[in-house]
Amino acid sequence: MVTSLYDLSVPTFLQTVRAVGAVLDRAARHCAEIHADAVTDANRGGKMATYILIPGGWHGGWYFQSFAEALRSRGHRAYAVTLTGLGERRHLLGAHVNLDTHVQDVVQLLEVENLSEVILLGHSYAGMVVSGVLDCASSRIAAAVYCDAYVPKDGQSCFDLANDFYRRLFLDNAAKDGFSVLPPSHLDPRATPHPLVAAFDDLLDIALQFT
Repeated sequence: MVTSLYDLSVPTFLQTVRAVGAVLDRAARHCAEIHADAVTDANRGGKMATYILIPGGWHGGWYFQSFAEALRSRGHRAYAVTLTGLGERRHLLGAHVNLDTHVQDVVQLLEVENLSEVILLGHSYAGMVVSGVLDCASSRIAAAVYCDAYVPKDGQSCFDLANDFYRRLFLDNAAKDGFSVLPPSHLDPRATPHPLVAAFDDLLDIALQFT
């Protein structure tokens, strides 16, 4: 018999959500590590790769920090990005922070550091960012890796692609100030509120700004 999460008691529901979240986090990191091993093997004796690692909603660069260090130890260049309004940049959170802001965070990193042949790796919400960067700066990107991430088509938002649980969470957890979504209770204590409007922006809006 298949049971809906919404049919479970509150303690069992929360325990299930925490367990699923932990499994998905481990799976995403394992996926990233496997890809790094493959790139390292392919490049052995030659040029190493440049990675930009973009964490999902509510997370800062700290989420990928240990992975970035592992990549660097293998000779790769790795940037663990903290998007505007999150992590150590949480003081910049406001109603103006949206998906375009996050896409520009990565585009500006590419331009200022003069990066090319970059491997973009995004987890969860960051799939939206990866796709936006591909629209804006494709000439600098060698490959894109979506780790348990949203893979939107033009006109689709994170909210469109999310399941009912996260749609409800986006709306309910934004009640405090109306522009940021409090992190789910099962996440790492370092998780910070995520900009609400970023969940509703779509890639068509981003693309039109660069045409």
